[in-house]
Amino acid sequence: MTTTAPVRELQKNYGTKAMALAIGISLVFLILGHKAVCRGLVMGALFSTINFVLMAQTLHLKIKHERSRASLSALGNILFRYTFMAIPIFLAIKFPRFDLVATIAGLFMVPSVILADHISRTFLFSWRK
Repeated sequence: MTTTAPVRELQKNYGTKAMALAIGISLVFLILGHKAVCRGLVMGALFSTINFVLMAQTLHLKIKHERSRASLSALGNILFRYTFMAIPIFLAIKFPRFDLVATIAGLFMVPSVILADHISRTFLFSWRK
């Protein structure tokens, strides 16, 4: 029995929620005339979602190796993902079309959705008891 189906379901669930939230907030800023904020938020959320998928896809590679190789592999994976997450920050600093603060907020979109989901589940289950 493999765990790829639940992992992909989680990826799809959190990624969809994060992108929908980012697009919804971006539409508000677009209506208000802040195009740079809109672009930065969507770009950050897109990179956040891709980072989450990369993290889930490479997780199984860290478990099978011996301890020292797994540690080196995990370190390399973290460095790669942090470098990947630096791309939208670099673009937001370099180009005025993207708002830096909105881009950074977009990078935290998937973790925010995961945290909100966990908090809502915790409070829903605590209210039922």
